[in-house]
Formats: sequence, C-alpha cells, structure tokens
Amino acid sequence: MISHTIRVAFLLVILASAANATSIKSATLEDLYQEADIVAYTEVDFDPEVGLYKLEALEAFKGVSSYDWVYINGKEFSSELGSKLVVFLRRTAKTTPSPSDNEADVLWPVYEVMYAGYSVLPVDSLRDLVDVCTSQIILPDELEPTTYEDDSKRGCGRHWVPLGKFLHYIRNLPDLRKVREYGESQ
Repeated sequence: MISHTIRVAFLLVILASAANATSIKSATLEDLYQEADIVAYTEVDFDPEVGLYKLEALEAFKGVSSYDWVYINGKEFSSELGSKLVVFLRRTAKTTPSPSDNEADVLWPVYEVMYAGYSVLPVDSLRDLVDVCTSQIILPDELEPTTYEDDSKRGCGRHWVPLGKFLHYIRNLPDLRKVREYGESQ
C-alpha cells in the first residue's frame, strides 16, 4: 500500500513538472520591452553563410540603430523572407562572424526570441496591422485590437492592431535601462 502511494505521488510530481515546463507565461508589452535587449520594426532576410536569419531594423526602439542588421537564433522563429515583424529579442552568448569582409575579425551577437515565439509579432503589410496573440501578450487599453480571427494552429486568437498606433505606443515606452544607467552615473 505504501509503495503504491509513493508511486502515485511520484507520478503526480512528474506530471506537475511536465505541465509547468510546457506552460508559457503571459507578458505585457511593457514586460517585453524591459526584458528585451532589442526592440525594433524589422524586415526578414537570411544569411546562408552563417545559417542564421537576419533582421534589418527599419525602425529601432531599443538596443539597435535603424538599418542595422540583427542575427537571430531560428529555433523559435520562422518567417518568410521579406516579411515585416515587430520583435522583442534577448541577447544570447552566441556570436557569428561579421558579414562584412572589412570586419572579418568582428563577431556579432546572436539574439533569441522570447516567450516561445510570441515576442515576434508579424505585420500584415497590405493592411498595416500587427498580429498579436493576446492570450500571451497583454495589450494596454489604448491598443484595442480592430479585428479578431480564430487561429487554432497557433492555439490563440489573432488580434490585429493598427501598425501606426502600435509603433507609436512602443516609441513612447521609456527605455528603463537608460534611466537606471543615468541614475547610477550621478
């Protein structure tokens, strides 16, 4: 009887651990912004020499300048070349050689997608809308989605927010890292 109880308890611990390991926590846009090393509106490309996706920052909000390239670990990422995305990325310990022959000895950092892919927000360029999975990314009240589509493949509904309004909101988020650095230097 005791060994049966121990087996059941052990099984419950394993199941509880498995459930926790596969759950993805939700985040607000402010959380994403704070946790990310790079926040940008980008266009997707691929660098076959290094085997990594690279994103061109069309508009940079944090951690990168506009028209810089950012290399991304593709493990939580797939997107068509030329598509546009709003990204919140975290720096990894990995690096890749510079794509420029003039900087052959320079290593560029590689970034990763956070929240199992939900920190990369696709943009419908024809409709100028950002696709946000609101079961994972919590939007502020001022970013009320305009339309909704059920997408069972992704496991969440697709809420579309006007691109201009979304980018305006991100532009106005404070870069808390700069505020902290300024405070520490005083």
